[in-house]
Amino acid sequence: MKRILLVDDDFLSLNAFYALTDWNRIGVQIAYEAHNGREALEYMEKTEAKPDAAFIDVCMQSPAACPKVSSA
Repeated sequence: MKRILLVDDDFLSLNAFYALTDWNRIGVQIAYEAHNGREALEYMEKTEAKPDAAFIDVCMQSPAACPKVSSA
């Protein structure tokens, strides 16, 4: 099963993402849901089971919302 990291500060967008499909049926598990980039980075630093992919909102409200997530 593939693992996905979601990063978005908009709860409506996150809910819409979950409603797109039956993720388990297609072999995808939502590994973690972060509400800003800093939270995503902390998750990536502490978890051993890294996600296979990430869906990241690039237009979050806070300028510091998405630090260099790719460094994790």
